[in-house]
Amino acid sequence: MSLTFEEVDARKDHTQRLFNLLQKRDNNISHLSMPSFIEHNKFVKSHPYRAWFIVKLNAIDIGTLYLTKENVIGINLTSDHQS
Repeated sequence: MSLTFEEVDARKDHTQRLFNLLQKRDNNISHLSMPSFIEHNKFVKSHPYRAWFIVKLNAIDIGTLYLTKENVIGINLTSDHQS
């Protein structure tokens, strides 16, 4: 098993992959309803975090990890990978 962290940038493939992960989330802190892809794209391009990574298990995207500018760590994993 290989766990890796891929740093997020505003490339289109990262935006789409992050959107796919967002759609799989059970709980949302940053929004009340699912944003449109355009809104999501603007959010990703703004890169609001000090550090932001896509978490991958055996080359499959399973979640995200970020560090805010206030030094708060956020970890979001798909429900089938939370254990």
